[in-house]
Amino acid sequence: MLVYTPEEAATNVTNLLAELTSSNLSNNAKHITIKGKGVDFKALSVKDAAKWLTSLDTVNNLVNTTLKYDKNYQGLGKKLANTQDESERTSLEAQRYFIEWQYISQLFPNKYSKNAFQLYRQQIPYFNKLQHEQMGQFNLPAEKRSAELDF
Repeated sequence: MLVYTPEEAATNVTNLLAELTSSNLSNNAKHITIKGKGVDFKALSVKDAAKWLTSLDTVNNLVNTTLKYDKNYQGLGKKLANTQDESERTSLEAQRYFIEWQYISQLFPNKYSKNAFQLYRQQIPYFNKLQHEQMGQFNLPAEKRSAELDF
């Protein structure tokens, strides 16, 4: 797992947010091929926005899709599912992680935004939990919301 100081984390997130809205991301996505075609990130973003998804969701879904169609990644997954040896499992997981990291690096050559996105991917369940809790605050009466109770 990646660990950073608060200052490093702030730099990473700031860079990621800047990249999510830059033309660099669209240009970088064109170099990733799925089923023989380059990725049109702008079209994916528009399609996802219609479903109330963010650019962060779009990038995450793109990485998942590239991994779904990557034969090496899928082959390693099959080996992993059939391997009991811990040393072999560790090796296979490292190889899969390396392939995932390569796709993320293609999208985010900037190390700070790349680090922030990778950490986000590792923490998606926690991120979703926090987001769900935050949205639940809107259903509470004003005097019961955490912002009011904290002060």
